[in-house]
Amino acid sequence: MSAVRLPARLALEDGWTALGMAVGAAGTATGECVFNTCLSGYEEVLTDPSYTGQLVVMTYPLIGNYGITIEDGESDGPQVAGFVMRECVQEPSSWRAVETLPVHLERNGVVAIEGIDTRALTRHLRERGALRGIISTELLEVEPAVARAASIATMEGQDLTGAVSCPTATVEGDGELLVAAFDLGLKQNIVRRLNDGGCRVVRLPVNATPEAVLELEPDGLFVSNGPGDPAAVGRAIATLESLASRAPWPMAARRTSSSLVTTAGIILFRNCRLGGSTSRLTTTGLQWWKRAMERSAWLPGRPSSR
Repeated sequence: MSAVRLPARLALEDGWTALGMAVGAAGTATGECVFNTCLSGYEEVLTDPSYTGQLVVMTYPLIGNYGITIEDGESDGPQVAGFVMRECVQEPSSWRAVETLPVHLERNGVVAIEGIDTRALTRHLRERGALRGIISTELLEVEPAVARAASIATMEGQDLTGAVSCPTATVEGDGELLVAAFDLGLKQNIVRRLNDGGCRVVRLPVNATPEAVLELEPDGLFVSNGPGDPAAVGRAIATLESLASRAPWPMAARRTSSSLVTTAGIILFRNCRLGGSTSRLTTTGLQWWKRAMERSAWLPGRPSSR
């Protein structure tokens, strides 16, 4: 990491702004500013594909204390557009760490900032909602920085899944149950958990056709979360609409993809309404979904194995 610490400015479209110190790469990062309140797991946040195009604010005030361990990542590298912290630890304490967080950010070209009151910023974002913003070592004056933030395109209408989805279908694990997983930004830990639960996962690209999924004859379909506007992922919505009316196995969705499935599925399953509400998929929910795959006689056209 460079020995010279640069000042940096965080500015939001509504005029909220703060001056801090740069961590990682120099330059200007733009995106939608959101917050994450987890106490640990900052590496998983950094590498989560669903944060593509976003400036992530870490509410917890101390980030980087156990460094970076590559195998803990959710993808091949950082996916966030920028990173905001109260304090970034320069010297981590963990036998598993292979490098510090500042070095990792700089090596991967991530513009980040520390010295920000992230709890106050979280309250602001909670009240105002996600806002367009910038982190910059170049635009340090308030008015130009705020103007730049206000000029950024909104997330509405943006399909970012193509940038994070796998290019071709791949198989992971060797369990008895076969899960077809639509990769709209699939986190690696989801695959690991399904593998641990006895599932063989076929990771499918976002442009996979209904016929490609049906040929697999899976025991269940999983739709991952992902970045951007769910309503803009037209090809996936059309595929899910087709599958939900033809496929006799259970479907699970997570976070953003719940909205996508709801968009596709209002009049699905032989014209029966699926409804418009979503809920967090807990461990209990995963167990229920596995049982649904094992005992799927309640779905039309699927013979029971019991």
